[in-house]
Amino acid sequence: GCAGRAPKPETATAVGPSLEREQVTVLLDEDRLERAKGDLPSATGSARRALAGARRGNWNDLASDAHFLLGEIFGQQRLPRQSAEAFAQALEASRRVNDRGRGIRALNALANILLDLGDYDRAFEASAQALRLARSVGDLRAQSTALNNVGDTHRFSGRLVAAMDSYREALTLAQRAGTSQDVIVILENMGSTARRQGQIEEAAEHYDDALALARRSGTPEHVANLLNALAGVRLVQQRPVDAWLLAREAVDLGRSENLRRPLPRAVQNEGLAAWAMGDRETARRALIEAVRLAGEMDDRQILAYAQWHLGRLAVESGDRDGALAALDEALKLFRGLRLAEESRRVEAERRAVKGDQP
Repeated sequence: GCAGRAPKPETATAVGPSLEREQVTVLLDEDRLERAKGDLPSATGSARRALAGARRGNWNDLASDAHFLLGEIFGQQRLPRQSAEAFAQALEASRRVNDRGRGIRALNALANILLDLGDYDRAFEASAQALRLARSVGDLRAQSTALNNVGDTHRFSGRLVAAMDSYREALTLAQRAGTSQDVIVILENMGSTARRQGQIEEAAEHYDDALALARRSGTPEHVANLLNALAGVRLVQQRPVDAWLLAREAVDLGRSENLRRPLPRAVQNEGLAAWAMGDRETARRALIEAVRLAGEMDDRQILAYAQWHLGRLAVESGDRDGALAALDEALKLFRGLRLAEESRRVEAERRAVKGDQP
């Protein structure tokens, strides 16, 4: 549905006693600790009090920090428009004191939120500004982050060659800076871009490199996501045994670490690999499980694909009623997601099944 404009972050009022600069700094530190504990209401309160104190003291550097922390909190609360507004205010406060470091941080964060909102033009503008500032101060990591964001704006806008050029430059800088987490993210983006270009072997190489690094220094969720991505490529390469092993590892990791978000895709890949190896019953059970897990997570894209695969498997198994039920659900979901190509293909398959009925 349509979403209205989210309200701007509440303006901190000048109520209460004035704070010393050190007290504002303590409030900002408390905010970070409260966020780390997951106590977002308390963190929000600390950030707002810090912002009020910074404004009264005319400490724009601390005001920028407070706005930035509010932006991160709003991001965790899935309030992207409020988050973008807070990062924009952090940027404005940094400009008042000509603090390039804080400005770069705010611009890169703003670009990420704008990408999530699908505002690719503004995301590109913010990333380009961040890149110019980062180059002016020689910050390799900030340059790498900005270039990665530039690559994302190109990729999401369909400019895949330009995206890959940006990612390659970002990768070189991240490797020079020694930031392994950034290297993993960039390699994953390069894999996604290469796959969209139809360069399957290159995509596999990027995912494989990212996975090897993630196993050493990444989070379990990142490892699971990369296992899923590489399993998908192995399926395209018609290497179902390799895909099965990767999918099984992702399933086991997802369950042992309680990683609810990557698990539906891992189970779906397990089913597709089993199907490719000729084991329809195992495939059917896995795809039904993927549908259930994706429904629990409200992951409509995975749910749509799992229903589609389940319908196609039912067609192959001679279960016309099951096929129609699954394809009907997939079609509704793809239309809701506005995925025109998938909707067209499912509709054609659905008509074919109906035409086969007496």
